[in-house]
Amino acid sequence: MGKKCPKCNRILPDHAASCVCGAKFQPHGAHLPYPVGHQPYQGGQPYQGGQPYQGGQPYQGGQPYQGGQPYQGGQPYQGGQPYQGGQPYQGGQVAYKGGAGLAIGSMVLGILSLVLSCFGFSVVLAIISLALGGASLKGNREGRGMATAGIVCSVIAFMVFLVLLLIGVSILSQSGMQSW
Repeated sequence: MGKKCPKCNRILPDHAASCVCGAKFQPHGAHLPYPVGHQPYQGGQPYQGGQPYQGGQPYQGGQPYQGGQPYQGGQPYQGGQPYQGGQPYQGGQVAYKGGAGLAIGSMVLGILSLVLSCFGFSVVLAIISLALGGASLKGNREGRGMATAGIVCSVIAFMVFLVLLLIGVSILSQSGMQSW
């Protein structure tokens, strides 16, 4: 790997004792109390310490803030011109868009009509679901996927009801019960 010269940052072999820039390296395994290339502090006398901080007098507390004169108030607000107002609100007509409510209603009723297709009232649910889904799609509203799902479920529920009705009629006609 080699070692890096602290002076010029060249990578030198591990066994090198010096660099071409003149920096010297400590021998391998030798330990000096200070880094190579640095000399120990040669200054004057070491710090002997001095007198500890005596500080000033501690805070003894004084008189509490007496404050000045309380706020007497200034001149009252004279105001500017009173609000003249703009045009009064006319309450314009906002068309109710319904959001995805119609589509959600169509989907829920369509699923219910599909689940309950063996009962007669599922036809009523399917018709309401078809109406809600159609209104949602016609109005170009949100939830087109849910409206489509409601319509498909309603159509399937209506067809299942019709098939069950035809099967029931054929069974009753074959069993000889003509007066139902």
